[in-house]
Amino acid sequence: DSGERLFFADSDTGLIRSLGIDERPEIVTLYGPGSGRTSFQGKLQYPLGLASAEGELLVADSYNDRILAIPLDTTGMVDDLRTPWGGQLPPLSQPSGIWAEDVERLLIVDTNNHRIVHFIAGEADCQVWPTPGG
Repeated sequence: DSGERLFFADSDTGLIRSLGIDERPEIVTLYGPGSGRTSFQGKLQYPLGLASAEGELLVADSYNDRILAIPLDTTGMVDDLRTPWGGQLPPLSQPSGIWAEDVERLLIVDTNNHRIVHFIAGEADCQVWPTPGG
């Protein structure tokens, strides 16, 4: 499918979906029950934030306290980024938002820890910014 797509988290049902933005709009489930891609990573529990980077959709899986990387080609393995390649992601507590420059540089809104986590692959530690009043 070469058309443009809008990706969104259907939080209450634990699904990641996309909507084709072309002459024949269609909603497709990318991850979750009915998609054939739940894999060993299990169910999503209230996914919130999404970011796209290098052919993957990064998902803030809030109640599972993790970030998932879902390949958009529908054939790749879904990865849990709690132990990412080349660096250490600290324990998260209900992440709610994510921004990605690419899969090696992320900003994560770590809601219940009242902070923003800046992850750069290959660095031993993440930079952490506490949120005011947290």
